[in-house]
Amino acid sequence: MEKSTLIRKERVLHFPGEVLIELGQNVEPSTPIARAIYLIRRPFIVDIASPLGISPKEVREYMLKKVGDEVKTGDILAKRKAMLEIEGRSRKSPVDGVIEHISSSSGHIIIRERVEDLSPRRVNVADALGVKPKEAKRFIKKKVGELVEKGGAIAELPLMAGLSKRLCVSPIFAEIKSIDEETGEVELQRPHNRVEVLSMLPGAVSKIIPKYGATIELSGYYIHGVIGFGRERWGRLTTEEESLDGKVLVCRRGLSDDEIREIRKGGVRGIIFGSVRAKDMEGLFSDEVYSGVTGKVDRGITVVILDGFGKRPMDNERFSFFKSLEGRYVYLNGKTQIRAGVIRPEIIISKEYDRG
Repeated sequence: MEKSTLIRKERVLHFPGEVLIELGQNVEPSTPIARAIYLIRRPFIVDIASPLGISPKEVREYMLKKVGDEVKTGDILAKRKAMLEIEGRSRKSPVDGVIEHISSSSGHIIIRERVEDLSPRRVNVADALGVKPKEAKRFIKKKVGELVEKGGAIAELPLMAGLSKRLCVSPIFAEIKSIDEETGEVELQRPHNRVEVLSMLPGAVSKIIPKYGATIELSGYYIHGVIGFGRERWGRLTTEEESLDGKVLVCRRGLSDDEIREIRKGGVRGIIFGSVRAKDMEGLFSDEVYSGVTGKVDRGITVVILDGFGKRPMDNERFSFFKSLEGRYVYLNGKTQIRAGVIRPEIIISKEYDRG
């Protein structure tokens, strides 16, 4: 059957971040390799021509900043000195960022925001509105989980029979994280995602890829499937359909849709089939079953099929091979592409049995 070999697998981020391990370090599948913060840096379109009272074609003439310059909130971007105005007219930056574009046709510029501080902020709504802390909740217009723009209203207090309002505004573009009804404070934080790449394999770090991750080296068995579904996962290999929490099941026979759903309740992380009927995959992976490109749908389980769709049971030799590796760590990646640039699903099984 399959022979063991030396396997090197890159574990990297899709964008720069922080590498968390060292060269030569031994790692387990759950070891974090690299971490990054994914933050959408929004473009801000800033009108220059109108505030300065000039035509769009004149914008470059009055700009004090050029493309590529960094600006901070409040920096003067452009200025026009009029004969009858002592101070003249100016346009300030509404955001920290970098100037990406100056348009002579629209009279606008584009600033790509720069965000460095992701720490939570607390805003005292009660103080801003001049009410008692326990009364503040009545005037808060946002719910936990909602977004608010920088300068956008978090709370409003009607004045003069509703003819005017006292506002509490957000100092940043943020998500409402919590509302304290006792103190009248609202906690805000800039929306972002922390992305972490795990080793997914037991082995040693043979190469560091600065800012992105590392290469993990181990002795094991590398197997390609014909088609797969689901994302990267790891678990302990088993051939028994019991006590499946955290495990990858090697199934000698195909399973019906109902049987797969029942097995999922037991916490199984993945299933390896010789073959299984396409219609029994539809309940989990819907249209991906027939698309020829898989791996985008995540149902909390990964499936790799070794011989293709059908009813054929796994042959005795192959099943015996898997049974001999019972308890080893196994890595699955169901991503498949059967069009140009073929990608096949992967199985990697560690040679050594690590009792963890």
